[in-house]
Amino acid sequence: MPNVRNMVLSQAMKAIRDVTGPAELNLSVLDRKNGQAVINQSNWEVCAQGPSAGNQISQKTKRVILYVKRFNQRTCT
Repeated sequence: MPNVRNMVLSQAMKAIRDVTGPAELNLSVLDRKNGQAVINQSNWEVCAQGPSAGNQISQKTKRVILYVKRFNQRTCT
């Protein structure tokens, strides 16, 4: 898993796809602070991720979680 923290969400998604290729992922994008729907990926910044940078994406679950925040928010929580 690449390090996508502090990246614009759209760029983070591309970085993940560059590593995983066409593999199907169970990808979740969550606004942990306010629970807002993420519509325009360029308006969000990744503030946390799972799995952590450098760790393998599980071959069994293929689960990736990206926690995002708006650029004007200080923290993810």
